[in-house]
Amino acid sequence: MDRVVQERLIDAHRVLIVEDAEDEGSGYLLLVDGVLVDGSEPLSRIPTDGEIRGLMRTRGLD
Repeated sequence: MDRVVQERLIDAHRVLIVEDAEDEGSGYLLLVDGVLVDGSEPLSRIPTDGEIRGLMRTRGLD
């Protein structure tokens, strides 16, 4: 079952980092305001606020 690992507020956007358990191991899904922005990264590599801002810019969510 997926679980919220972290919840952040970045530039007035609700950011959720959700554990995504798969057969290959656990990773995370990154959701900004309910929109999937990134996933399939290992849980040990949770992005910084700056990295999340960069992802938001490339997806037009800033």
